[in-house]
Amino acid sequence: MANRNLSYVPNSAPAQNKNKNIILAAIAVAVVLIVGGGTYFGYSYYLQQNQAEQAKIAAAEASQKAKEAQDKAEADKKQKEEDAKKELNKTQVKNAIDTLMNGEALLKSLADDINAGHVKGYSTSHWSRERTLSEINNESTKFQDLEPAVKQRIIELQNIQIQRVNAMYDGAAGNTYRFDEGGKKYDEFYDKLATLKKDFGIN
Repeated sequence: MANRNLSYVPNSAPAQNKNKNIILAAIAVAVVLIVGGGTYFGYSYYLQQNQAEQAKIAAAEASQKAKEAQDKAEADKKQKEEDAKKELNKTQVKNAIDTLMNGEALLKSLADDINAGHVKGYSTSHWSRERTLSEINNESTKFQDLEPAVKQRIIELQNIQIQRVNAMYDGAAGNTYRFDEGGKKYDEFYDKLATLKKDFGIN
């Protein structure tokens, strides 16, 4: 009879374990979702940043290539202009040399006349001298389009021709030592002329 007074207490452990498992599973799922979501958003952010950086690099490279192309185009244009200018200078120098060689032909004719005795004495040589110098000096108007530095060299050569003319006429007038001076000026003229031709690639 004493046993009949005892109350029956059912065992609740399985229910508690089940609830516990459900909670743990929910927590696990939540953790997975949080970690997975964080990883996804983090990776998405990384991709966006990486794409933005790649786009920035590509834009910089494109800008650099465009600048290089523009610089090359400008350099090519400048080179063409310089080549054209150089070719023009060469042509002008050739023309100037042709003019100087006309003067050389005049000087040779003068030398032939002196050697033949056609030019002698002061009176004869004075008139001929003025005419010869006038012919050579008139040629200087053809040098006006030359660059200043080149023009200076051409005028220098022409001045040597003028000195040679005076030396030859002085010799014909009786100052024979001037023939030697004229000969030295002849050598100086052709040395400077050869240098000028070499500088401009003229044969």
